[in-house]
Amino acid sequence: MKRSPRRTDKIYVQKKSKFEETSRHNNVPLSRQSAQDLDSLSNLDKRFASRYPVEVAIIYQKCWMQFSSLCHGLLGGLGLGHWLYIVCNFNTQDHAFLIHYAYYSGIYVGLFFALCVICLVSVFDRLDVGHLQSHDLAEFFKQKKCSFLVIVYVTCLTIHLATAPYDEKLSLLAYRNHTAIGNSEGNHTVLFTENSTFLETTITYSELKTWNHLSLWRALLAFVAWIVLGFQPPEDMLQNHLKSMEAYLPDK
Repeated sequence: MKRSPRRTDKIYVQKKSKFEETSRHNNVPLSRQSAQDLDSLSNLDKRFASRYPVEVAIIYQKCWMQFSSLCHGLLGGLGLGHWLYIVCNFNTQDHAFLIHYAYYSGIYVGLFFALCVICLVSVFDRLDVGHLQSHDLAEFFKQKKCSFLVIVYVTCLTIHLATAPYDEKLSLLAYRNHTAIGNSEGNHTVLFTENSTFLETTITYSELKTWNHLSLWRALLAFVAWIVLGFQPPEDMLQNHLKSMEAYLPDK
């Protein structure tokens, strides 16, 4: 049985024109490229240094507040535009007006709802409702601006949800071929479709009047909330709470 070759501690390193013998235990000097690679890895580690969860939460909260402030402005502008649109066409809501509005009704309703929810959540963040207890309700009302915004946005969202059935009826007009408006005595708006021989009830004048009033109120409330928030944004209590927790970090 042949024995395996004896292990040697010598290795051969290629130089410019020959191989030189050196010991395996000796440190081989790094090339210039290897040193540059190590420097780049070191810089990469410094750039993406690990962060504590509290620090990540502070960065996220700051970005979230900037995004939510933009949403407050979008909701206020959307409400103002819709309010002006209804007021300018209040006495001319005929067949052409309803059909034209029906094509954009679904987009407006969905966008208004999403922005209203985002704005309401951002106000709750400013109040830091996660740390409010039942005995801290007095502290809630001390924050007059935030408490006012909560009431306004909750009312606005409630009115928007109450207006949803009327918005749905109006949006269905875009899928009809012909529309005939009933008289002012409260008769129904009837639709004649190509594939049906009967009259289909969609919306009455009284419902249209109710939709006008609800739409004006929800648009006005959204605009008022934007104005109140824009003059002097309330203090972000959640951001302050997160920053106070930085004092407990090991390197602070």
